[in-house]
Formats: sequence, C-alpha cells, structure tokens
Amino acid sequence: VVDTPNNWVSVTKSANGKYLAAVGKETFDVLIRTSLADGRILFATMDDPVEILERECDDAALTICGAPARYQIRRQISLQ
Repeated sequence: VVDTPNNWVSVTKSANGKYLAAVGKETFDVLIRTSLADGRILFATMDDPVEILERECDDAALTICGAPARYQIRRQISLQ
C-alpha cells in the first residue's frame, strides 16, 4: 500500500486448506455534529475504506504464495 505504513493485517485458513494472507491500509473519516446546548449527537457519519493486498498461500508460514490481488473493503455508517 502506497504512501503510509500498513496498519491492517489478516491471515485466515480457507476451506481448501490454504491460507489467505492480507495487508493493507485502513483509514477513518468521521464527521460528528453535536448540540452546543446539551452535547447530544445530532448527526454522525463514518467512511472506513481498507485498501488490501492479498495472496493465497499453500503453507502456514506464508512462504509459498500465489500472485497478489488488490481490492478494497469500504464501510460507511451514518447516524441521525
């Protein structure tokens, strides 16, 4: 992942006995609007994209791996 360090890591064992090893960069963009009168949250949004580089590996040590694949997970939450 470009321009900042990776801060997201995942290793999972798949049903076929192989391992999915992934690293990426997760960022959060949050907007919260509060009432100055009483501090209540009036509105909030969160945008959480994760840029991922993943490989399928044959061994638990993650040394025998296939070609990398890039994709994105994006979570968007709003509260009113």
